[in-house]
Amino acid sequence: MAMSRADQPLNAQTEAGRLYKAMKGLGTDEKTIIDVMARRPSHQRAEIARAFKTAYGKELVDAFKSELSGSFYKTCKSLCYVLCEFDAICLREAMEGVGTDEEALIDILTTRSNYQIRAIKEAFERLFHRNLESDVRSETSGDFRKVLVSLLTAGREEGPVRPEAVAADAETLYRAGEGRLGTDEDTLNRLLCSRSPAHVAAVADAYKKKRHRGLQDAIAAETSGDYRNALLSVVSFAEDPARHVAGMLYRSMKGAGTNDRRLQRTIIGFCESDMPAVKAAFQRQYGESLAVMIRGDTSGDYERVLLTLIGDA
Repeated sequence: MAMSRADQPLNAQTEAGRLYKAMKGLGTDEKTIIDVMARRPSHQRAEIARAFKTAYGKELVDAFKSELSGSFYKTCKSLCYVLCEFDAICLREAMEGVGTDEEALIDILTTRSNYQIRAIKEAFERLFHRNLESDVRSETSGDFRKVLVSLLTAGREEGPVRPEAVAADAETLYRAGEGRLGTDEDTLNRLLCSRSPAHVAAVADAYKKKRHRGLQDAIAAETSGDYRNALLSVVSFAEDPARHVAGMLYRSMKGAGTNDRRLQRTIIGFCESDMPAVKAAFQRQYGESLAVMIRGDTSGDYERVLLTLIGDA
């Protein structure tokens, strides 16, 4: 996805000073915090956080913790990290304690590039002194585990689509799923987790043209559970990244209650990608703007920081 949040001129010391003044004394200037933290790419935000610690001898996340609360605090805390660190933190949260947040594992690992996966693994090791692949292996099982481990190798093909292999791969996927009794999960994993996203999209197109049925529909019929959800995410993101991200955002807010952590994770994870395309896809798919849905599901400073991150404030 193309970049949409470009670097701006930055004086990290000045911005750190603005944050300090916003939290000094009685009351907190939330508007300034949002202005400093939600209008810049993650590496600049991290630079501001380092400048804050240097100048005032305190971690910015700790300052936020003492002054902010609720979902607004959690969002601002998340904005203190570069994206690979943020992803690593989300993955750790998904696996620590009782139970596993499989949705978070899928959301992150099926939508990141080889380069991003390698950076996440390094950040996970550095922040937690743990091996990400080992943790994923211990928290998942079966074919779902195989998909995630395959993606964690960061070994997917890169470069242009190989037209000569597209039709053959589409036929192989058919024979591994709908074209046989039972499902050859290893073949599904091998093709969908080793080919580039562009190649997977081309294969999905070829599959639909020949079988008159979408590859996602075939996967949904032949698989189940977290394994199915992971494969569907791989194919959906490959076919239309903006529409896929729009769907993640919609599902985080639809129905009773809001999945705030998924909403935050998705907006922070993709606000530096092609957010205008995500917003356009959201409007087309759901008949209302992303900003309108955020306003309906959130409020106050939390609403304002999310709207700023997507460029609607």
